[in-house]
Amino acid sequence: MQLEKIVATFIIVVLTLQAGLQVHRLRLISVEYVRLLAQALLANIVVVPILTVLVVRALRLDQLVAAGILLMAIAPGVPFLPFSAGRRVGGNEAFAIVLTFFLPLVSVVSAPITARLVFPPALAPHIPVGSLMATLVVAQLVPLLAGMLIVKRAPGWAARLDRPLFVLLVAAIVLLFVLVAPLLIKAFISIYGSFALIAAIVTVSLCGAVGYLLGGPRTPNGRTLAIATTLRNVGLALLVATTDFPGTIVSAVVLGYFIVQFASVTVLRRVFTRGGKPSSEPAR
Repeated sequence: MQLEKIVATFIIVVLTLQAGLQVHRLRLISVEYVRLLAQALLANIVVVPILTVLVVRALRLDQLVAAGILLMAIAPGVPFLPFSAGRRVGGNEAFAIVLTFFLPLVSVVSAPITARLVFPPALAPHIPVGSLMATLVVAQLVPLLAGMLIVKRAPGWAARLDRPLFVLLVAAIVLLFVLVAPLLIKAFISIYGSFALIAAIVTVSLCGAVGYLLGGPRTPNGRTLAIATTLRNVGLALLVATTDFPGTIVSAVVLGYFIVQFASVTVLRRVFTRGGKPSSEPAR
């Protein structure tokens, strides 16, 4: 289990380092960006966790299954939003870059607090707010700031690091899949044939709908926020799962959710690519 935790920590460090390396693309935050960012934070930090709690309660999921899904709900922010939710899908690339930086930054504080609020009483003691926040400062905030420092001091290196970091990230995720394969198989056999798969699909769908509506239906901002809200930070969720729920199926549930999330975003990207017009600025 110690190796799983090391790999999970590596994943979140790489994810947030990549986000920090995007800071050179940030523009001055205008009033319009502040409004969009507020909508994004409302969607990702408030609405999605609340809806996820309602889903897992309505379906009466096993507590450990619910824990895995709730961990993804409280973990916003991924570094590849400019690629996944930018111009290629008719989205707002500048908005995607803003989210790439601010969602991981805010989640350092929001994730521990939200975890305590949304987890059932029987599971809440597994996630001490203070220790989780300290862990995120080291594993998420420090790499984010390190990425910013690299961009400022050695912009050439920042550009060269992008592809190697992506390769390392993919390799680490594959390795973690291998490490938890027995639990993952068990989860799919004994759990994902039940309401757990339905819960993951419903939750992912709600994430996309919330982002789309709050960002603005049929607008570049709506397309960007739909994908940004659907994509949860698997590194953060896995770090908590391997630290606070070792030897359980929670990590496997997180990875199962990640698969559903990946498939859903792939579909969203295809739909948006066909119907969207690209934008690099916020709608006025």
